Amino acid sequence: MVQQIKKPVPKSVLQKVADMEQDIPRIISAVNQGFTQIQSKVDFLDEGLAVLIEQAFPGGAEHFAQLRDERRARLLAEADVQAKAQLEGIETEGDV
Repeated sequence: MVQQIKKPVPKSVLQKVADMEQDIPRIISAVNQGFTQIQSKVDFLDEGLAVLIEQAFPGGAEHFAQLRDERRARLLAEADVQAKAQLEGIETEGDV
């Protein structure tokens, strides 16, 4: 006698969608909680950075911004010089 193996009845698409819909509020809550934690850390670091800037720079945030802008300009100028030197090296090798 041959025994028949009963396969589990697959869930319908509608049942699968209904199951996922039940999980959505839990997922949204977890994502929101994660964003709240990230925002709290960013706020804490922002406040700490503001205190450090006030303590370290006599002109406060304006002095810090000036130094930051000068540094960015210097780094861009250095990168430009380096790129030109690389280009000249390529040109002298005859690759261009």
